[in-house]
Amino acid sequence: MATAPNEIDDIRRQMARIRRELHEDVRDVVKGAEAVSDWRHYMRMYPWATVVAAAAIGYFVVPKRRKPAIKAAEVAQAVAAVMPQMVLPTHAASPKPSKGLIRGALGLLTPIALRAAQNYATHFASNWIAQQQAQMAAAGMAPHPESPSPGVTMPGGPSRPVQAGRGDGSRI
Repeated sequence: MATAPNEIDDIRRQMARIRRELHEDVRDVVKGAEAVSDWRHYMRMYPWATVVAAAAIGYFVVPKRRKPAIKAAEVAQAVAAVMPQMVLPTHAASPKPSKGLIRGALGLLTPIALRAAQNYATHFASNWIAQQQAQMAAAGMAPHPESPSPGVTMPGGPSRPVQAGRGDGSRI
């Protein structure tokens, strides 16, 4: 019975050695695969072959120039044949003078300036109206909501002028 524990220990040692060797073998395979897939490795080992391979790949990847379907001489002949049939205008259209830099800038800035002026005028008018209403309210001259504006006809009756006052019928 003494041999059974020794055999078990031997088997365990052999399994540990096999695992260690397997781990080292896998590490070597990974290093080899990394070296095969690393282009820098090939550039260092075979510089001229790498340059030739890159040039060949570039040659085959870049499309070739296409030859024109119509040649210039054919176009010239076709234009010469059609030219006598064409009616040219008697006056040549003069090209419009190009706009100057300042004129172009004004063309761009004018709508912006007009919009700013419109916003300023609107803001000024609304502030002025609010100020007038505040002065009227401070003076006690604010019209009642049920009293009509001067010259406005209420339904069911003739128009009557509204007198200036506090709105309670008393005069100031």
